[in-house]
Amino acid sequence: MSAKNIPIFKGANNEEACKKVMGNLKFKGECLNELHARINKSLELIETMIVKNPTEENKMLLLETMEIHKRTKCVATWSEPHSVHDDEGKAVIQTNKNGKFIYEKQGYHKHINTTDWQVSITNKKTVRVHLKDKYAEDLRKLYSSIPHVKDLTVY
Repeated sequence: MSAKNIPIFKGANNEEACKKVMGNLKFKGECLNELHARINKSLELIETMIVKNPTEENKMLLLETMEIHKRTKCVATWSEPHSVHDDEGKAVIQTNKNGKFIYEKQGYHKHINTTDWQVSITNKKTVRVHLKDKYAEDLRKLYSSIPHVKDLTVY
């Protein structure tokens, strides 16, 4: 089989078909951008409502809307030693010339879960979504128990 006959995309055997597939992908990307813009606008309207009338129902509406749209927030960051696999497939922590660990930044993301989050209004009259103290403390315990972890920050 020659290289000419291999389709660039499934169902695209020639340049014209390839352009059509690419046009469809561009259209889908534009639709996705429009969807995100609408979701962001909805969240902004709910935040404005919370500032005007900070009831628990309005705060829960924001959390539930974020959960429905699978909006994630970074809840913790930390540095962990960089590891590579040796010839036998075992993980080996990399070190520099002085024998100190080489660290890399990692992040922990979690989908919004309404039971772990709370909503408050800042002094600048903006809405802040943040972890409840108990959940933040549980995360600190969990990640500080991992060997060689440093620069742990829980938000």
